[in-house]
Amino acid sequence: YIYLYTMDGKDLLHDLYQHWSDQSQGREMWIADLQGTTIATVAIRRVTMETVELKRVCTEEGYTGQGLAGHMGQFIIARCRELGYKSIVLATSEVQVEAQQLYKKLGFTVTGTNKSIFSAIFTMYNFQLSLQ
Repeated sequence: YIYLYTMDGKDLLHDLYQHWSDQSQGREMWIADLQGTTIATVAIRRVTMETVELKRVCTEEGYTGQGLAGHMGQFIIARCRELGYKSIVLATSEVQVEAQQLYKKLGFTVTGTNKSIFSAIFTMYNFQLSLQ
């Protein structure tokens, strides 16, 4: 994760984890570690008392295509049920084809599209999974 480190070597993963792991604010983050190397991340953020948003789904290059994201997705779905949420939402861009396929495989459905606020070039797909 190049974006997690500054050029001076300061580890920003710790700061990212601290921000996303505030359960009192409805945020949790999980980091998959293999022998001291971060290989994947995923986080949730409470939107309402019934809905969470899936965020920060990343798999390190070299570890994709091995089912890791699918296992983490199943873990997150189970965790959200355990926490009593009724649905999970997320957004991903049109260029993230593998992510779209993963979310559909996990049972998410597309609920709409919109243009990204960061770039009018990309269409964003909104997904939702009912946990009921």
